Amino acid sequence: MDAAAKAARPPPPGTNVSLMTEFFAQLDKGRKAHCNPETDYFTHILCVNPSHHRRGIGSRLLNEVLDQADREGRKTYIEASAMGLPLYVKHGWVVVGELGVDLAKHGCEGGIVRQKQLIREPKKTAV
Repeated sequence: MDAAAKAARPPPPGTNVSLMTEFFAQLDKGRKAHCNPETDYFTHILCVNPSHHRRGIGSRLLNEVLDQADREGRKTYIEASAMGLPLYVKHGWVVVGELGVDLAKHGCEGGIVRQKQLIREPKKTAV
C-alpha cells in the first residue's frame, strides 16, 4: 500500500484522533529540524516483542542499518521512548532534543508522553 492510500485510510475505531494528530505533528516537526531526507538516514519505529527483550534482537536490526549508514558516511536520526533510549545510546546516538505531548489536553491520563530526538554521526570505516 502506497503512502497516499495509507494516509486516506480512516484511523481504527477508538483512536484518539486529536492525540494522534498532535503526536505525529510533533514527530514531523522534530524530523524537519534534525534530519535531512536527502542526505540522512531516518530510522522509524523499531519494536521488539517484550518477551524477546534483552536478547540482542534490537541491536541486530540496528546494526544492518548502521553499517550501511557508516559505509555511506550518512548520519542517522531516530526518536526514542524511555524504553528504547538505552539501546540507541549504546549504538552511538546522542540526544539532540525532546518532543512532548500532554495527554491531558486530549482527555487522557498519564502526564506528558516524551520522545527523545537522537542523531548518530557515521563512524569511520576501514577502506
